[in-house]
Formats: sequence, structure tokens, C-alpha cells
Amino acid sequence: MLVVNQKTVIGVDTGITIEYIYYYRGNKFKGHNKITNKGLDQLFQNKFYKIIFNSNNPDNHIIYIDEENTDTSKIKEAGFNMEK
Repeated sequence: MLVVNQKTVIGVDTGITIEYIYYYRGNKFKGHNKITNKGLDQLFQNKFYKIIFNSNNPDNHIIYIDEENTDTSKIKEAGFNMEK
């Protein structure tokens, strides 16, 4: 399972945009998704989620915000540093 850490940014219009990063083969990729329900930003901060991406084009991806990952070994394996 691939995991992702993300941050949220309040959108100019209704809703929020979730900006996130993920790693594939040692390379860092960035993405974003818009959620139209305000107030959700605090639910997603500093959490890790499943991402599916095209291995031939890792910029082609989707984040599954309903699949949070709390397994620290998998989070570290995906390329994230868990040190504070």
C-alpha cells in the first residue's frame, strides 16, 4: 500500500483543496484534489492516505481520502520521515 502525507489549503471559492505529496521509486510527486464541503480541512491534516497512480506516468494519480493508513512501517517504506 502506498501512503501519502498531505496538507490542506482553503480554496478561494467554496470548499477546500487538498495538496499532497507521494513518493515513487525515490522520486517526489505532488498532487491536489478539491473537496467542496467546508470544514473538512482539519480532518485530513498530518495524516496518510492511499494513492493509486500510473507507474508509467506517476503524475497521473488519485488519492483515496477514505483509506487512511496509520501503519508507520508502511509510511516509512513509502519514503516519509516520521521523525519530528
